[in-house]
Amino acid sequence: MYNLKANFDKISPIIKSSLNELLLSDDKFQYYRNPHKWSDIETITLAILAEIISLDSESWLFTKMKSDLNLISPVLIDHSNYNHRKRRLNPYIDAIS
Repeated sequence: MYNLKANFDKISPIIKSSLNELLLSDDKFQYYRNPHKWSDIETITLAILAEIISLDSESWLFTKMKSDLNLISPVLIDHSNYNHRKRRLNPYIDAIS
């Protein structure tokens, strides 16, 4: 149906280049005392990817991620952490959308 990895790989450089001036090291917007599994750019890319493919079900997204996005990163972000970070990064997501 959707190849999440291919789409993720296509839009990730576009998002990174558009937000590049706001980034610190490691593709993050601020310093985190406890580093996250995924960078802020990866989280934003996933949120925008879900919007691009008009995905309403995050459950389907996370089920599909286990097979497709495992090729991108061996450590996947969990559902609750994704939602929390997506809300916090919403101004950056709105700036791109």
